[in-house]
Amino acid sequence: MIINHQYRFISIKVQKTAGASVEIALSQFCGPTDVITPPHKKDEVLRESLSFRGPQNYYLPIGRYESLEDDLLEIDEQLKLPKFAIPQAKHEYRMDRRKYQQALDAQSKAIIETTYAKELEEFGYRWAV
Repeated sequence: MIINHQYRFISIKVQKTAGASVEIALSQFCGPTDVITPPHKKDEVLRESLSFRGPQNYYLPIGRYESLEDDLLEIDEQLKLPKFAIPQAKHEYRMDRRKYQQALDAQSKAIIETTYAKELEEFGYRWAV
């Protein structure tokens, strides 16, 4: 994704539509305050070889469910947001209130591990015993 202030555009990469090529081309018009999110490593090598501006100004802290209130306070401070509350949307949909260790069988765990392998690794999540 690119957010360009001078030329007033936002480019959101869409898969299988030359998105990486367009993103690389547009990054040459970015300045030091524009937002450029990191592309695939191979695409970043190409962008660097063209001497176009690379990833910058894209950091946004991510809150974890298990420490959501503290994480939101930190995000509020960093982004200088007005105070806000998080509503409990959709909490009525979870009928089974057991801990995940008791609610998930081996097949469900395997599906989660396959589907969310990147996120589990990135956040360091491991199955609790």
